[in-house]
Amino acid sequence: MPQTIKAAFRMRVQEAREMGWLNIVPLALCGIFLAMSVWILPIGIDNLRATWGGMAGTVTITECEPELGRTGGQIGWDCAGTFRSFDESVMIDHIAFKEFFEDRPSDPVPARVSGPNSTTAHMSGSSWVFQMGFGAVALGAVFSLPWWWFGPRASRQPATRPNRINRKNKKGQR
Repeated sequence: MPQTIKAAFRMRVQEAREMGWLNIVPLALCGIFLAMSVWILPIGIDNLRATWGGMAGTVTITECEPELGRTGGQIGWDCAGTFRSFDESVMIDHIAFKEFFEDRPSDPVPARVSGPNSTTAHMSGSSWVFQMGFGAVALGAVFSLPWWWFGPRASRQPATRPNRINRKNKKGQR
């Protein structure tokens, strides 16, 4: 390793030691962004596969549970049922929706699935773009945040306290 790389690495290690517990901040943020991307990216990928290469059909709702909000009030219905494709080549006995319904559905609901072994149905018109975009931004933050926090800085000058100037004597003497 060239001397300049070793010196730069030693300087970064020294700065990390000086920051102490403050180094936990980017690690905690990376953990939060990683959890968000791991949560939403698989949903977005499945929704994308269902939209562009999946099967269209209807879901006959067989069970619904109330979806509760943060305050405990009901904000909708979380439902599951039986999927049947329009050409009746695929039938899935128990399939759940990732989205929730505002009103409890009584009629068969138009939906799309990514394949015959799918466990998740997506309502027609649900946005995979938002899910994929949000997941990609969160995953990008996981990789860019450490570089921003620990990466090279433009100025390596230590912070100094400015010299106070006495208003009566402008030479800086007290």
